[in-house]
Amino acid sequence: MRKTIGCLVVAILLAACQREEALEKNQCNADSAKQLLIQNLEKNVQQQSVLYLQELTKNADLHIDLAQLRQQLSRWQFNVTDVRTDQADEKTTKLGCITTLVAKLPPDMLVDANATRAIREQPTVAQQALLANLELNHVQALVQLHYVVQPTDDGSKLYVTLDNPEPLASFIRDVSLDALLRIPLQDAIAEQQQQEQQYIEQQQQTQAAYRNVLAEEAKNRRDVANQQINLVWNATTPQIRKYLLPEQRLWLKKRKLECELESQDAEQAEAAYFDCEAKMTRARTQLLNSKIQQLEQQFAQSAEARAAAVQVRAEQQQRAAQAIKRQQQADQLARERQEQGAYEAARLEAERIRIERVVQEAQGAAEKQE
Repeated sequence: MRKTIGCLVVAILLAACQREEALEKNQCNADSAKQLLIQNLEKNVQQQSVLYLQELTKNADLHIDLAQLRQQLSRWQFNVTDVRTDQADEKTTKLGCITTLVAKLPPDMLVDANATRAIREQPTVAQQALLANLELNHVQALVQLHYVVQPTDDGSKLYVTLDNPEPLASFIRDVSLDALLRIPLQDAIAEQQQQEQQYIEQQQQTQAAYRNVLAEEAKNRRDVANQQINLVWNATTPQIRKYLLPEQRLWLKKRKLECELESQDAEQAEAAYFDCEAKMTRARTQLLNSKIQQLEQQFAQSAEARAAAVQVRAEQQQRAAQAIKRQQQADQLARERQEQGAYEAARLEAERIRIERVVQEAQGAAEKQE
């Protein structure tokens, strides 16, 4: 009995010695524990990165090679500092540990990641670190990590378990992928901008062609209206055209100015200008046709009046000529009569004188006979 109890005591003491020896060999600050800590963190980062990359490639149509991602992740440098034992389990060989883990990224990765975030209008790397409760000192991210160190019973292996590594792993994943996405994003944006530019140019060409068609149609309508007004204009007499010419010239100036004002804010300015001219020309044609008809009637009445006046004047002139002729004839007759009377008077006077001479001669002869 005593022998059995003694064996138990020896076994208990031996187990206690082995536990103390294991604790001494596998403390939190052991190099192997640090290496396992970093390996576990890298494994966690790679797992998250691969899943995120698959989702990103599926939804965003952005393709990142897995080898590129792994190479990018390998550029991070990790350092475990300020290791402290947080708690030890008296019943097991587990040790709770705390460390300040420093994750250092290359400066160019930081620049590329921030460029990607600027394109996506997302927070900067520094802002994300702040949101994840990480301390970012230029290119070094610092975070307090809790982990558990536990050796196997025989002490041949050591296991390290991280407590909540996701914030740091997500930060490393996001920064690494964002840095890789800069060139694909810029290429995608450049391609999209090129496609948009091509689309805009195509739309502009289509719109320009459509504007030209509308302008050509409107110009044809304007030309038809001009032909109609020219027909009306040329159908009247030169006298009426001369009478209406100042008014027509003023209307042409008004049409030009009014249509320029009306079309300057129109979406299809050229077509609107021609349509305005066509509309005003058609209205002017109707008005001009009405005016010409009125003027032709007035001028016809005036011509008739003038013809009647001319005829009256001709008749008056004819009557005057006839009166003058009759007067001349009367005067001629009077002159002839006067001349005839003077001749008769002269003849009678000569006859009287001859008679007196005969009488005198007879008296003289009688006296001589006495």
